[in-house]
Amino acid sequence: MRILIVDDEAPARERLNNLVSGLEGFEVAGEAADGAEALTLVEELAPDIVEIQFWSALTLFTNGEEEKALEMFADVFAKESRWIEVVRRLPHADLLDDDSGQLDRILAAGGRQPREP
Repeated sequence: MRILIVDDEAPARERLNNLVSGLEGFEVAGEAADGAEALTLVEELAPDIVEIQFWSALTLFTNGEEEKALEMFADVFAKESRWIEVVRRLPHADLLDDDSGQLDRILAAGGRQPREP
């Protein structure tokens, strides 16, 4: 799956790129800093997916809007279940607190069982 990462903050784009790099079935086709650049790159690179909803869900989740975020994660996972593998890597990229149960709640939104203790 070729994805286009879109975020106005370079560190955020870099973190997501690092998350998906090396995962089987994922290839970062490109990155865009804004909507205009994203539209140009969509035409140029023809990615399979433009990553916006995943990152938006993560941002909502980490900002305390968990209910809405979990709905968005469920939608993302329903469209493409390989995002589950990206979620499992979030604590390693310091994007989720691994000890607070956050990862388990997101995995549950995708219909996955919580991790074994």
